[in-house]
Amino acid sequence: MIELDGKNVYGINRYLLKRKNGNNEVRYLVKYKCRIKRGFKSSIDAYFFLNDLKSGKVKMDSNPNQERRESSRPEKVVTIPEAVEKYLFIYKDQVRYGTYNKTCHYFRKVIIPNLPDVPIRSLTNLDILEFRSRLNNEIFKISDKSEDPKTYSTKSKNDILQQLKEFLFFAIENYGVKPNIAKNVKYFKITHDEKLMKREKEENIWSVEEYYSFLDALEKLYGKYSPTYGIFLVMGNKGLRLGECMALKFNDLKYENMLIVDESVTRKTKDRKFEVGEPKNESSDRKIVIGKSLYEYLTEVRDRAKRDPNYGEGWFIFHRPGDGYVPMAERTLNNHKQKALETIGLRWNTNHQLRHLYNTYLKDQGISVYDRSTTLGQKDAEVNSSIYTHMSPEAMKKIADADEKLFNRK
Repeated sequence: MIELDGKNVYGINRYLLKRKNGNNEVRYLVKYKCRIKRGFKSSIDAYFFLNDLKSGKVKMDSNPNQERRESSRPEKVVTIPEAVEKYLFIYKDQVRYGTYNKTCHYFRKVIIPNLPDVPIRSLTNLDILEFRSRLNNEIFKISDKSEDPKTYSTKSKNDILQQLKEFLFFAIENYGVKPNIAKNVKYFKITHDEKLMKREKEENIWSVEEYYSFLDALEKLYGKYSPTYGIFLVMGNKGLRLGECMALKFNDLKYENMLIVDESVTRKTKDRKFEVGEPKNESSDRKIVIGKSLYEYLTEVRDRAKRDPNYGEGWFIFHRPGDGYVPMAERTLNNHKQKALETIGLRWNTNHQLRHLYNTYLKDQGISVYDRSTTLGQKDAEVNSSIYTHMSPEAMKKIADADEKLFNRK
């Protein structure tokens, strides 16, 4: 979704135009201010029509199949870098700044330097296969001050290939690149060393007892109603992402047993400040059930905030001291976390792993996969089972006790 002058407007969507003779065709539509215009033959036509709508050059009643005027027609793209810049220009409006900035790095520093310097229409299947091979063998060039190749993890390599694949689909559709060229973008399998690292990371997830010893340390250092304590309490007890937790406002606490999660804070912005946007995906926009004790805790935080004469319901629950409209700084949060861990000698655990801890706890309590994924705001229940679910120490003990009974059967 695109934000324009503080109002929600819509973007571009693909649909299938079905014909009686069976010759179905892909078309594009533009959603703008609760109205829809269908019939665009390519996404770039729809994109420029949407731009002309915003600027007032055309109206919704205009014919989408008519030739775009000269002012809107893009220049003829010849080289791969020019095609990439056109793609990034359109991509920018579809994602947040952090994602866009990362994508720009992949294209400008990794992908473009390692593709042949040829016109975009001259790209071949062999060019894509060679790029993938160079990426796998880490012999590709990086366009920066260092001439040495950079080592990427399998996940990063697959992210690069995913971006390349999306660009190739764009080039096939708009610039006449051969239709089957994207088929050669095949992802890498995770290496054995990375599997060991993943296993070691999973073993570092705290137990429930370790988590509460960490909360006790935070309480002694900063107080039970400090923003630091509150954020880690909600993350561990409800499995919220850090950005979702930082974006919680007092007006999200509307019901005695419900908490509304419909925003997320990100600090990867162009001006290095923060912005509040929609959560990670559609499923992340949700209402979650909270227990009586957590509700009473958040109510007490709100009552303490009301002592400030400038209090407003739109304040962040976990705000920066002295300014209710600025969320807690992530760097400050991590510094407080590190200090608490040092006082009790507990190993470091990422903030995101608290979601894994909470999900595993719900699993041990017999909560279904669907209910767990809905509570955590995951769009795919399979992700919950394959990534977020781990064997807890309690479950391990039950299995060990069962094995003991089986071994000593009489």
